[in-house]
Amino acid sequence: MADIQNLQRQHQEIKELVAQLATYDREVIVQEKAFDISLILGKMAGKIKLHLLADDRYVYPSLATHQSTEIRAISQKFADEMGNLASAFGQFQENYAGASKIRALAKDFVSDSKIIIKAIMERIEREDKSLYPLLHHK
Repeated sequence: MADIQNLQRQHQEIKELVAQLATYDREVIVQEKAFDISLILGKMAGKIKLHLLADDRYVYPSLATHQSTEIRAISQKFADEMGNLASAFGQFQENYAGASKIRALAKDFVSDSKIIIKAIMERIEREDKSLYPLLHHK
């Protein structure tokens, strides 16, 4: 069984990093603070990878064997969607790996970061409201 408190703590840590990233919402700020942004992205990548590992090891296996076909289907849908988000974040991180790339692509970074931030926040909200409560039905 997954430790829901640990998963929610990870969500909180990711949300804090996302909030920091969201403050870099203008091209000039991105250019000036590219190194700081690169550090935030590195921390986010680590937290997201740790969280994905926890989901893959505990959440999805637990729900995949649930007696309810509805719960199994919901779990599978979340797992499939998470792969897409993980891929999108990986591409985002690759596109902006390092301060020099962030600085050079500041305008794109501003628009791309808004998209990835929105996707991450929506995912966290959906997991908290729709996925993790299913773990209590095991």
